[in-house]
Amino acid sequence: MRYLSQCPSCQTVYQLSLMELNITQGLVRCAHCRHIFDAYSCFIKDPDYRPPSITHYINDMLIAHQQNAVGARLKYSAIHSDTENSLIQHVNQLMSQGVDGSQLNLYTYLNYLDTLSPIHSTKDDADFDPIMMAKKQKSTLITEKKQKKSVLYYLVWGIIHVLLISLLLYQIIFFHR
Repeated sequence: MRYLSQCPSCQTVYQLSLMELNITQGLVRCAHCRHIFDAYSCFIKDPDYRPPSITHYINDMLIAHQQNAVGARLKYSAIHSDTENSLIQHVNQLMSQGVDGSQLNLYTYLNYLDTLSPIHSTKDDADFDPIMMAKKQKSTLITEKKQKKSVLYYLVWGIIHVLLISLLLYQIIFFHR
């Protein structure tokens, strides 16, 4: 089953799996605009979605009618619910399903969503300016600059290495007499 979610800022559509949604707790980072959004609240209808055939429901209904007339009426009313609620039912079904490994959280999932490619985007690739995106990313993300290491740093580590090597040589000489 396909789950489609659309970025609210750039309208890029992503196809997501149930496992990806459970692991990331519904959060998705758009590859184009770097906006993080809740995929559950941004679901869109799948144009290729076909509801399951009604034949197995009819068979179940006939069996239920033979066993219990009241149960058959309940199943019949559940099958013929209005089509406007199909998206809501789809989301409820998604939320109720479980996936193996869903104990993973967003931090263990790392940045896998950056490797996802969108299904389609309203922006042309020619409009995508990598320099502007780099500037946005630099301004929004906290970057850590490398600090120059001082002479004292190298001196202390040099002394530690010399002491450890001398300890190793002492042990070799002492135990191999």
